[in-house]
Amino acid sequence: MTHSESPILRILVASADRADFVSVRAAVAAVTDLRAELAWVSAAAAASERIAADHCDICLVSADLDDRPGLDWLLEALAQGVRIPLAFLAGRDDEEASRSALGAGALDSLDRNHLSAATLTRSLRFALERATLERALLAERERYRLLFEHAPMPMLMCNLADGRILLANRAVARLYGYDPEELVGGLNLSGLWPAHAVPSLDLDRIASATGRAAEHRHRRKDGSLLDVSLHAEAVDLGTDRVLLLKILDIGTQLRAERAMREQSKQLRKILADVTDGLLVIDENGRVQLANAAAGRILATPAERLEGQSLPLPLEPDGQNEDLSLTHADGTRLELEARIAHTQWQGSPARIVTLRDVSEAARTQAQLRMLSRAVEASHSAIMIADARQPDLPIVFANPAFEQVTGYSIAEALGRNCRYLHGNDRDQPEIEEVRSAIRDGRECNVLLRNYRKDGSRFWNQLTLSPMRDGNGAIRHFLAIATDVTREVEREAELAAFANRDPTTQLPLFTGLKSLIETQIDAARRDDDALALLLIDIDQFDNINRSLSHDFGDEVLRKVAQRIDALLDGRGTLSRLAADVFVALVPCRQRSLDPLALAEDIRAEVQRVLRLPPYDLNLSCTIGVALSPDQADSLKTLLNNAQTAMRKGKLAGRNTVVAFRSEFAEELRDRIALGSRLRDAVIEGELKLHFQPQVNGHDGRIIGLEALVRWQSPEHGLVMPSRFIGVAEDLGIIVPLGKWVLRETCRVLRGWLEAGHDDVFVSVNVSTQQLLHEDFCEEVLALLAEHGVPPSMLEIEITESAIVENTERVRSIMMQLRHAGIRLALDDFGTGYSSLSYLKRLPIDKLKIDRCFVSEVTIDSNDAAIARAIIAMGHQLRMVILAEGIETPEQLGFLRRNHCDLFQGYLLGRPLDATATEALLRMRYLLPEAFEATRPDRVLLLVDDEENILRALTRVFRREGYRILTASSVEQAFSLLASHRVQVILSDQRMPDCSGTEFLGRVKELYPDTIRMILSGYTDLSTVTEAINRGAIYRFLTKPWDDEELRSHIREAFRAHVDSGNAPETVAPSTMRSLAIN
Repeated sequence: MTHSESPILRILVASADRADFVSVRAAVAAVTDLRAELAWVSAAAAASERIAADHCDICLVSADLDDRPGLDWLLEALAQGVRIPLAFLAGRDDEEASRSALGAGALDSLDRNHLSAATLTRSLRFALERATLERALLAERERYRLLFEHAPMPMLMCNLADGRILLANRAVARLYGYDPEELVGGLNLSGLWPAHAVPSLDLDRIASATGRAAEHRHRRKDGSLLDVSLHAEAVDLGTDRVLLLKILDIGTQLRAERAMREQSKQLRKILADVTDGLLVIDENGRVQLANAAAGRILATPAERLEGQSLPLPLEPDGQNEDLSLTHADGTRLELEARIAHTQWQGSPARIVTLRDVSEAARTQAQLRMLSRAVEASHSAIMIADARQPDLPIVFANPAFEQVTGYSIAEALGRNCRYLHGNDRDQPEIEEVRSAIRDGRECNVLLRNYRKDGSRFWNQLTLSPMRDGNGAIRHFLAIATDVTREVEREAELAAFANRDPTTQLPLFTGLKSLIETQIDAARRDDDALALLLIDIDQFDNINRSLSHDFGDEVLRKVAQRIDALLDGRGTLSRLAADVFVALVPCRQRSLDPLALAEDIRAEVQRVLRLPPYDLNLSCTIGVALSPDQADSLKTLLNNAQTAMRKGKLAGRNTVVAFRSEFAEELRDRIALGSRLRDAVIEGELKLHFQPQVNGHDGRIIGLEALVRWQSPEHGLVMPSRFIGVAEDLGIIVPLGKWVLRETCRVLRGWLEAGHDDVFVSVNVSTQQLLHEDFCEEVLALLAEHGVPPSMLEIEITESAIVENTERVRSIMMQLRHAGIRLALDDFGTGYSSLSYLKRLPIDKLKIDRCFVSEVTIDSNDAAIARAIIAMGHQLRMVILAEGIETPEQLGFLRRNHCDLFQGYLLGRPLDATATEALLRMRYLLPEAFEATRPDRVLLLVDDEENILRALTRVFRREGYRILTASSVEQAFSLLASHRVQVILSDQRMPDCSGTEFLGRVKELYPDTIRMILSGYTDLSTVTEAINRGAIYRFLTKPWDDEELRSHIREAFRAHVDSGNAPETVAPSTMRSLAIN
């Protein structure tokens, strides 16, 4: 390199004294082989600017600058990592400064007063070499940048720590639709992935796949998606670790692959759907391709056939062959093979198509067998020509000769009617003629005559035989000799009208006899009595003791009644547990009512069927003819009306029909008919009676009671029309109306701010068991926007007893949806305590019959106490209805009844008046305040939102609620209030809940102490329970109703145990794993 070609060294002199610059310039001029450019600045700020702008390769710094000491600026620049060498121009007395500069990393320290070429050469040579290398490095970096920038493959580089894009070439910008400036520094790598994929984006996992391509779904700037293949490589750049990504757009490739896969799938489906077997066989006789049908035919999976020799004896040059193949299981196939020549992967091959013709072969064999069967059949088979007017017989089998006595030759050419002889008035013959005219099948029983004149019965089946165009060509007649069967049926007819269980005649079989006797009684001025005898509640015997036992009971009862009649009348069975006694009253000498009373007494007599002694009863309806009925239908209806009257009167009675019964029945039917219209025309209204908290008289719920404001009948109470609705099947639409109207009213109360009450609705058994009842209730709640917790369904005991399992399933669905469940009239019907523990009942209602005299009748008091105690043990709420006096209220409150309902507390009111009542909220406050025990509940939790939520849960329970967010606050409240129950969190900031309650036990042992926590340390909890510090341990999250139940139990335990709470062993704690 010549001197003129050598690089230029850019020298900056920073000194307040221009003489330093002049000295440096003179010394540089004396250095040989050095091309240099010199510049001078007098201030540190100017020097910093020129260095930052890359205007110099070395800087000579004097100790004196205009704006600050030169040494300070030099030391600061070196500390900040200045990119060029710095040399210090020191004075005669600057030895300490020179050492500082060199110690900080200065290139050299030069005496400013004795500068020469010799003293500068080393520093300048070093700076020149460094500048030359840096320029080469920059040029190399620029070449790499241009290669990266203009590379056709999309590439980018990102920070591995945070995904920030550091470099992106033009190809990647075009691929994603961004400007390069938008990508670099302005976009995170996650911005190239669809939003749903960002949470699972793992850069470390991508970096770990170095050297392997990975397919991803990315997102362009315009939101469109593209499929790419990523080649990732992690690179360490000093302190930073970056990820270099090479990106290949594989969308076209994937679409082509998908198209190929779809085409291949279609071809495979075609091969799979072809019913004929298809094989490709190479010139060595090996199978190269087989479809599924070939696998089925050859009893070998298609994939196993491929590569194997063909297991069929095919001729090498054959075209079509018929083969027989026997499988290992003995199945034999008849095959038709067709062979064609082709090329397979460039080599000669054959395509073999296999068709299973076994079915056709079997069909031929079956036809042969059918022909033999016709020949061997014992039934006479004839075929008549439908194309000829007289339908002559053209075929008859050998059995025809045996059945009729005529030879086949005698039959051919004749019409079948000759077999009827002179007996041609049979209705069935006309049916045959009609079937022939209509071209249809028929099946009739005919009397025919043999050649010797003897009669025989034959079951004739006639069928038209059509050709391929649907035209009838022949008629096929099959005549089976059923003479013996017909004679046998005649013998059995005498027994057909007898009940197999009781051996009594069936009532249906006596209808003609009864009609005859009614006519005779009318003609002879006599009377005929019909006694309808219904065994009371007989279903209970079948249900509890089995149907077989019930059948035995019916046999014994029938024997008793029949023996009592002793020939004076005819006893028959009408239905399951209903008998009919038909008694002629000749010359009206027999008293049918006296006879009925004798029958009732006989049925009531103890029936001993080991191991049981049964006490039965019956209800008998008596009707007379012709005085009260001139037909069997009317006579039976009159007896049923009288019997129903007896059932309504309490059963076990005899009732004689009177004309006014029919009038009453007509009135009930008319009332029912009017009731149907009332539901549609809006004549029904809902009234609401409050249910109040037994602690403070607060209204917590209401019972919906339906009223009928009829234009014709005035105000009709439910007691008059509910029974009619049930009898006439109107109860279901009536119940639906009540539910819909209840939801509408609740919606209005919700909008008025009354969101903490519920309404209880009585549901009949018919409605409860109606299809889709649960779905209808939930749909009504959703339609009106009413929370399920605001609705309570009341169910009667009878509904549960009669349909326990189905009712249980329905109740579970309702309870799971959040609807409350109450059991109405508990203890008044046929009760079984077993269902109480199996059914999700929230509330038991003590019937008013036990409440009315509870203060003066020891039996009623004992029953009420028992119901309350049992319900509480089963975690049910107890409501007493029919409260009419303060004494009833006071007695039941002292015995811990939870809720009350009755005229003392409030009469039923319409929705508007009830809404005004809800604003008052408390009923008879003075009565409740006078005897109210002060129930104080302390809630302890360091989370305010938990305390607020718990306060909402208990706000309707009538407690005085105290809250504390720390143990210190809790002890302050305990010191100033008489607290009965404490509910504390376990994980408190100042101490644990178990430690806190342990200290409370020592200071306030009469409290009931409970934990409610999402944290469970079983050993700590168990220890605290064993020490008696904790009554219950409950876990978060909680169920509101279940938590209320636990707190009610806690207050009852406080009262019942005389301030000595009963501890609960860990094995019974709810929500713990050991439960």
